[in-house]
Amino acid sequence: MTPRPHAEATLAHRPVPVWSEAEDTVHARFLAVAQRHPRRIAVRAGAHALTYGELHQRVLAAAAYLDCETGEPLGIALPAGLDFIVAVLASLRQGRPYIPLSLTQPQAVRDEIIHAAGLREVLTSSLVLPTVAADTPAPPPRARPESVACVLYTSGSTGRPKGVYQSQAILLHDIRSYGETIRLQADDVLTWLYPPQTGGAVRDLFGALLHGAELVVMDPGSLGLGGIARTVQERAITVFHAIPPLLREFLAAVPARDALASVRMLYVAGDRFFRSDLESIRRVFPAESLVYTGLGATECTTLYRHWVLSSDTAVATELVPVGFDVPGKRTRLVDEQGDQVTPGEIGAIEVTSAYIASGYWRNSELSHEAFRVDPTHPDQRIYRTGDQGRLLPDGNLVFVGRADGQAKIRGHRIECDAVEAALRGVPGIREAVALVRPGAEPELIAFLVADAARPGEPESTRTERVRATLADRLPAAAVPARLVWREALPRLDSYKVDRRRLLDAFTGDRDGMEAESDASVAGLWRRALGVAGALDPDRSFAEAS
Repeated sequence: MTPRPHAEATLAHRPVPVWSEAEDTVHARFLAVAQRHPRRIAVRAGAHALTYGELHQRVLAAAAYLDCETGEPLGIALPAGLDFIVAVLASLRQGRPYIPLSLTQPQAVRDEIIHAAGLREVLTSSLVLPTVAADTPAPPPRARPESVACVLYTSGSTGRPKGVYQSQAILLHDIRSYGETIRLQADDVLTWLYPPQTGGAVRDLFGALLHGAELVVMDPGSLGLGGIARTVQERAITVFHAIPPLLREFLAAVPARDALASVRMLYVAGDRFFRSDLESIRRVFPAESLVYTGLGATECTTLYRHWVLSSDTAVATELVPVGFDVPGKRTRLVDEQGDQVTPGEIGAIEVTSAYIASGYWRNSELSHEAFRVDPTHPDQRIYRTGDQGRLLPDGNLVFVGRADGQAKIRGHRIECDAVEAALRGVPGIREAVALVRPGAEPELIAFLVADAARPGEPESTRTERVRATLADRLPAAAVPARLVWREALPRLDSYKVDRRRLLDAFTGDRDGMEAESDASVAGLWRRALGVAGALDPDRSFAEAS
């Protein structure tokens, strides 16, 4: 990590967490923590809580129920909470990879994942584990460092589920690096706001429980933004981890500064993080709070670049830079031929490490395409992320966008992320997404959500004001052809904007609008010309009149 001077000074008083080399599996590390802090609260979920000692006993009882000599994966279709955590820890103790299944996805998608993963057992009832007798003898642990820890299914850019899997050793390396970076200790209290099937949830769950800290389960849907703020205050949260879209909504609700006084670290990653977001954080959170951010991918076992910002860290770019190499991971920016680009130039980001995902579950062909062995370090693999970036003079990385987020508009290369950054700088815009509608003539479209800063402003006036502002900030080709206002944007389980759904819905609406518009224009022409029937599309108005 390369923190800024103030951030480094602020973290210096907190000791670096100590891990033993013998703690080489998730259970070994958790057991050591539970024995060290048996009476400390491990997890809170609503009105319920378990100490580390109680959680360990639940895990032993569940291990007897979930034990499987073959180590086949366990599907877990449970909400974030105590039972989910018990199932995960027991499964890992017995050397069984866990596969979290979303409860909000359509059943057809879950069935596709279950089939692709080869799951023969899916835990669906929260009543199963507590019914296991507490005095049931626990089988011996079966996990080894090389045992598969979890399989996280992501659709990526293809729309088809693909399961990214990693070993327990790789998972532990990531959690250990995370803890050392932000100095996690037993006095910390962490949020769990992420859905269980996301990489963010992996860091929340294991970041807390493998450091003796307290994990507070928080469901944004049931709590609401005000409930999140109240929980932060009541539970004295010290590490607040939220994806930028959710954090943005939370900050827009203007929580009371007193409610956030306990927060020492904001962990903000997983989506575009803008300078305007950072400015909002600094207005609302305590001045001494630090911000931890970075860039990652499920295939890279969460983050591969990161850094810590203090209140006096200057950010000159619209998108907050994503930092420096995570220990044990090396990034390069390369061109289409795979050659490293000149510093300052945009390049595709590839990551080399012994600590990236093992591949795609039950899909050796796709694994072979996505991961390759580093010829200079055979124990390491190289993964091309699909992200693009450029290096600042100090080595900090600016995330430029996804390779599939680029388009040619009238011969000009357009970065959708840069357009979104410009839109977010326009007063009165709370959310902005820029997408390219494909076709013979690609069209840049911006979907916008207005804030309450200008009540009663007509949409047409708002649109013209936005266009005028963009004309001063962007090249003409980068100004969206259409500005589409929405009350809200569709979300994925991870709280990211569902861009595919947004564009598909617009395309359907727009086709209908265009058909209606064409009919109206044709009608006007017929009335002006005094003719009936179809018009000749090859004749001008002057020729026909």
